[in-house]
Amino acid sequence: MVGTGSSSKKPFVEIATLGDDDAGKTTLTAAILKVLSKEKKARPIDFEQLLRPPKGVVNVSYESKKRMYGQTKFSTHVDCVRSLLDGSLRLQGAILVVNVVDPLLPRSRAELELAAQLRIPGLVVFLNKSDFGEELSRIAEAKVRDELERHHYSGAKTRVIRGAAQPARHGDAKWEASIIELLDALDSEIPEPPPEADQSFLMPIYDVQETRDGGRVAIGRIERGVIKPNQEVEIVGLQETKRATVAVLARAGAYRTPLVIPEGRPDEEVQCLLRGSGTEDIRVGQVLAVPGSIQSHRKLEGVVYAPLRGEGGNGRPIASNVRLSILFHRTTDVQGTVSLPDDSSLSPGHDSTMTIEIVSPVALEIGTRFALRDGGKAVGVGVVTKILG
Repeated sequence: MVGTGSSSKKPFVEIATLGDDDAGKTTLTAAILKVLSKEKKARPIDFEQLLRPPKGVVNVSYESKKRMYGQTKFSTHVDCVRSLLDGSLRLQGAILVVNVVDPLLPRSRAELELAAQLRIPGLVVFLNKSDFGEELSRIAEAKVRDELERHHYSGAKTRVIRGAAQPARHGDAKWEASIIELLDALDSEIPEPPPEADQSFLMPIYDVQETRDGGRVAIGRIERGVIKPNQEVEIVGLQETKRATVAVLARAGAYRTPLVIPEGRPDEEVQCLLRGSGTEDIRVGQVLAVPGSIQSHRKLEGVVYAPLRGEGGNGRPIASNVRLSILFHRTTDVQGTVSLPDDSSLSPGHDSTMTIEIVSPVALEIGTRFALRDGGKAVGVGVVTKILG
């Protein structure tokens, strides 16, 4: 990521620009960097580097009055879909860039729909080319607000900033002010991500060991939350949910004697010695969680992207009503049947919603990421958008 060079202690928020090819996302990104560079809150980047990044995605960072932002700009819609579904980005918000001449072209609609499906919490609209006239701007803004309502964002409350990226990039004071207004809107409208440690504890289990006295040790990497000894947890997925107590907590790794620790935090690999009647059948692929925080399910709806052969896919479309191997939480490998709208197929390089029924219950919630596999190859990456049963 191209940085500001700042050592600011401000909160960091991850966002992206969404919108059609001709909306002006590249010019807006360049304008933001140029305007903020005057206050040494960003570093300007060569326009060609922004326009044609080597891997289809460019990441920049800049500083507002209240925050540090990491902004991602996608070259194509495929770059956008792949990045949002493969887990490489965890967005708190987005700037939907539209222009007053053609405010809602197909890519803008598709990316707005994807943002809604993934429940990206914060959205600000930048109405580009507002220097083309008041009447065009008024009509375009009305259309955008109507479209926001169709995708479960508030048409009335969403901030719409009327601006002009090109003149702002070239130093026009009037339109530079619209860039500052956009930054203020990001600060006020996009929520800060809650710290991982403050969320409810969740740990997928990737290994299970047995102690000499018959106890069970669940080993995994903590996704979120904090776990401490003597804390009660639920064992969720693959069978009936059961409860247990974490008797001893230790650092996972190649230690002759386990390194006992007072607590486990996000991204740490830990061993949990479990006690209780529900521990006998603990298995790889289950999760440990705060009681009541997550349930197991067998049916879901998700948005799935089928990778091209060069992205690791097998080059073949995903047919409807076929059984595939599905990997949840990077540890839970189960069989499931996928169904596409109108019994269609999903070609590599495209995305679609699909319904998935799995043979064993899995710990699921809105936002859980998964991979579809066939013959050992990843044929799809996706995110749960609805729980159906």
